[in-house]
Amino acid sequence: MKEKEILIFSSTGWNQFTIDSNSERSSGATAFLGHTGNNVHILLNTQVTRVTPVGPNDMDFRVAEVSSSANGTSKRVIAEKDVILSSGVFGTPHILLHSGIGDREELEAAGVTTVVDNPSVGKNITDHVLVLTSFSAHLQKTRCVIHSMCVVH
Repeated sequence: MKEKEILIFSSTGWNQFTIDSNSERSSGATAFLGHTGNNVHILLNTQVTRVTPVGPNDMDFRVAEVSSSANGTSKRVIAEKDVILSSGVFGTPHILLHSGIGDREELEAAGVTTVVDNPSVGKNITDHVLVLTSFSAHLQKTRCVIHSMCVVH
């Protein structure tokens, strides 16, 4: 390899990360849960099967049905204030549709009773493409700056 030759590698892949204000990797746990006090409760080894209103003709969706397995007995958990449904791009619409929240025609075709007619649930799902580029420079005077851009003198 010649002394002044610069190698550039470019690739794409599935990445899941968040960078905080200190330029460190972060997650929902490190960013938020450490600061919640006693008002957030985490249930391990459970999955939400659906959310339901507190009352029969109510729009107060504070009840979450949870189960420890796909065939397990479901239990109702009632939140005092709010339920935050954060199950990802596919999981969240899945839970909402099973809860009767979605397009009325699609829900009825699947045999699910419509609780809230919202045709946009599960629609307009897109990937957010990120391309990372790595540089390998074989020069004596190389200064790497932020965002993996290498400046060669």
